[in-house]
Amino acid sequence: MMQGVVSAFSALATVAMIEECLMESALLKMYYSRLLQTIETERNLSGEQVLEFHLFSFLVTIEYQSRIAWKNQLLVGGEDGVLTVLDPGGSEKDPVLLEQPIGRPIIDILVGEFLPSLGSTKLEEMFSHQMQEHAYNMCTVPSPTVHQLLVQSVGCVLTLFQGDQCVFSRSPLPALHPGPLSYCYPSSSLVTSNEGHLHSVKFSLLAGLGNTGKRVTFDWTFNLGDTCVDMAMEDTPTIQASIVCLCRYNVFCLTTGGTVRWQIRLERVGTALMVYNGGKETLSIRLCVATTSNNLLVFMDNKLMWNSQTEGTVVAIKLSNYK
Repeated sequence: MMQGVVSAFSALATVAMIEECLMESALLKMYYSRLLQTIETERNLSGEQVLEFHLFSFLVTIEYQSRIAWKNQLLVGGEDGVLTVLDPGGSEKDPVLLEQPIGRPIIDILVGEFLPSLGSTKLEEMFSHQMQEHAYNMCTVPSPTVHQLLVQSVGCVLTLFQGDQCVFSRSPLPALHPGPLSYCYPSSSLVTSNEGHLHSVKFSLLAGLGNTGKRVTFDWTFNLGDTCVDMAMEDTPTIQASIVCLCRYNVFCLTTGGTVRWQIRLERVGTALMVYNGGKETLSIRLCVATTSNNLLVFMDNKLMWNSQTEGTVVAIKLSNYK
């Protein structure tokens, strides 16, 4: 079998990707497995709402950056191994800014400053790392100078990269399968999920153990009783720092100390989660959940505020500004 590869590219910002070889004014973006749909607030000359559609082959992951005229640009990757950079709010008829064949299916994308110096507008490979087994997902971890990449494999092995260097590689606990993971800034902890449980560990402790075989002691563990599908952190200053966890039939909101704040019971299986800032000071968490029944549910904390029917099963949601 071939091995998984983690690559970083320079293009206005550094874009980190996991490639699978073994492996109101804002626009609401909904991503289906094959179709990317943009719902615009504009209207055409006849007064009808304008819908823009972009077709991608087996779309897997999306991300966005803000590097041109203070607008967001959209990054799309999929099983065809092509990284596409779109500028939906640009003046050109064709929104595609760049198309870069990577040569391997892309399963995740992150944007950040992973190297001290960045390139200009040219997309070029800065470094790549060969994985010992299939890569599953990744998250960014802050450091004094640049962002670090923490990659999780299908065997639940965590590998930390800083630039072109591998800092450590270790498995925090035996598990049958991996799940979502995220760095929690308020508590400086790594939150992982697998086998129906949520675990939190101080990242300094994890990094200090490095490649040793010493057992990791978690700060806390929470029994979800369900499979975690997605995870997001809420650290807006006016809101209590929280961990929002989407499971198949539940949404849990926990404090950074592992105490449940509230819970939502879903009637259908959840597929995607987005926690977003509404632009106004509030004490409530705003979140959007997609389900297998092709519904898009908007909540304020655990109160349903709005729902909509989509044309397909949503696999990822982002809120961006292209104006």
